[in-house]
Amino acid sequence: DPELSDLYSIGTIAAVRQVLRLPGDNIRVMVEGIARARAIECWQDKPFFVMQVEQIPPAEKTTNSVRAEAVIRITYDLIQRYCELSPKTSSDVLLTVVDSKNPGYMADYMAQNLSIRGEDKQTILQENSIPSRLEKLLLVMRQECEVLAIEKELDDKVNVQMDKNQRDYYLREQMRAISSELDDYEDTSEDAKIYAEKIQ
Repeated sequence: DPELSDLYSIGTIAAVRQVLRLPGDNIRVMVEGIARARAIECWQDKPFFVMQVEQIPPAEKTTNSVRAEAVIRITYDLIQRYCELSPKTSSDVLLTVVDSKNPGYMADYMAQNLSIRGEDKQTILQENSIPSRLEKLLLVMRQECEVLAIEKELDDKVNVQMDKNQRDYYLREQMRAISSELDDYEDTSEDAKIYAEKIQ
């Protein structure tokens, strides 16, 4: 039961494209964002909020300043790094961003496709200035890339340990099979255990 104070004042005007009814009285709704909007007035909250909103005009395209160009280049690099580190991210995401010549669209598209918290997405959405939006996106993506890099490092360590254990097991089984084929197989693992205990 959200209150008016629980809602953000900046949101998105969207068109409903698809409604799917799921088991357990759940509904999944696919919407397409049309424009940013600012809430002006709310005149109903039961059974749902009805609000008057005003569309926020699209920000002017980034000026060709050196700073803006630097931000765009760093963003491209970080997007590529993110896609390399995140196996869940489709390669289509990278292709769409690379093909786009619109930095504002690039920021919006990446914010939508990143596996980040809703609050971070909202922070990016609320920025109307394209350079500021890209800079906010950069901060979020840097942090996300660091987290993904640590996850990958830990995952690699676990996999190396698992591979070593599997190799050792495979080699032991091979030795048993060879000994068995040579008719001199004798399981000495119990003897080894006894001697190890005595040595201790």
